[in-house]
Amino acid sequence: MLVKNKLEVLVVLNFLKIYLTNGNKEISENIFRHSFSLLKKIKKTNPVNTISINVELIKPFCEIKSLKISGSNYKVPTEIHPIRQRALAIKFLVLNSLKRNEKSACRCITMEIFDTSSLSSQSIKNCDDIHKIAEANKIYVQYRH
Repeated sequence: MLVKNKLEVLVVLNFLKIYLTNGNKEISENIFRHSFSLLKKIKKTNPVNTISINVELIKPFCEIKSLKISGSNYKVPTEIHPIRQRALAIKFLVLNSLKRNEKSACRCITMEIFDTSSLSSQSIKNCDDIHKIAEANKIYVQYRH
């Protein structure tokens, strides 16, 4: 697999690291190789480029941290570093692809990526839920350290 961009290499390596099944790297590489071939058949574009575009779509810009202040818990929205944003986006993609009911693991990953590019996947809903919680609790930003 030829990858030209350093960012795309990081995205693929993070995918493999998160998707690692029972510590066997060969199995996860084969699953991704098959899902890349399926993506190439469906979208007729470079699958690595498609994944990196989808990761950019899912990136959350903030995160919710729970702080205990004077006996009560507050959900405080905090900004995230871009590396953490990318890691969370990849984690959303992988975990939601594992929850799908498809015949094979490579088909699950392919369909989750395909649904993300059409803006109808569970990963985008997760990101939107985080943003809604942050919007509701933006008055607690003053407690952020």
